[in-house]
Amino acid sequence: MKTRKEKPYETLRPGLCMIGAGSAGLSVAATEARERHGTIRTLRWSFSENDRARTEGTTVGHVKAVVTPRGKILGCTIAGAHAGELIMPWVLALTEGLKVSDLAGLVYPYPTFSEVTKSTAVEFLKPSAQNPWVRRAIGLLRRLG
Repeated sequence: MKTRKEKPYETLRPGLCMIGAGSAGLSVAATEARERHGTIRTLRWSFSENDRARTEGTTVGHVKAVVTPRGKILGCTIAGAHAGELIMPWVLALTEGLKVSDLAGLVYPYPTFSEVTKSTAVEFLKPSAQNPWVRRAIGLLRRLG
């Protein structure tokens, strides 16, 4: 009998815990990810940096995503207001095999809580933007027009 290969979304179990503002989690913890994948990156973004959260006075909360150095999403935890809704782009990205850079490239409406997803994803891109070779290439492209 042929064994069926399990797809990532078949083992995916998003969860929501409504204690206070709420907390939503997806997939794997950082320690478990490190054991399975070796080197990982942890991306964090505070709700206090989001304009909509500031406007509504709900700045307590954060997004924490665990990714590989190449941007594969391994897991995400969101604690704070609207956590259940904010976890969905991460669920979609994980089930469809998208990378964190794909989330960073989306256009998000402003001002909304959903911008915390983009801000967290952009954190992944910051080190490459600070690479001297990348900066030189950008400078050259600017001069060429």
